[in-house]
Amino acid sequence: MVSGASADLIIKNNLTLPIAIKATTTENTALIEIFGTSLGYTSYSLSTELIEELPPKPREYKKDKTKPRGTELREGQAGFSVQSYRHTYLNDILQKTERVRKTTYDSISEIISIK
Repeated sequence: MVSGASADLIIKNNLTLPIAIKATTTENTALIEIFGTSLGYTSYSLSTELIEELPPKPREYKKDKTKPRGTELREGQAGFSVQSYRHTYLNDILQKTERVRKTTYDSISEIISIK
């Protein structure tokens, strides 16, 4: 739910007590842990659903005197739209699923050097 330089993960504490947030990442996983006063046996999880994949934008050409003609300066990437959901469990039994937000990550064009 985070892409490039634009952060789109928003965490809001609706409780009257403070919370602590620990975030770690691996190559393709982000783990966010939230610590605070126990809410009994209530737990939450998040999931995403791929809605649409967007093709890369058309190839671009830029002058770069430091690179040979035809060198790839940036790889193109497909974009996509995802729907995020929050699942609420009580005693490990799913109570409700709520749509959180739909997010679109724009595609990126490939850039090739020219002299």
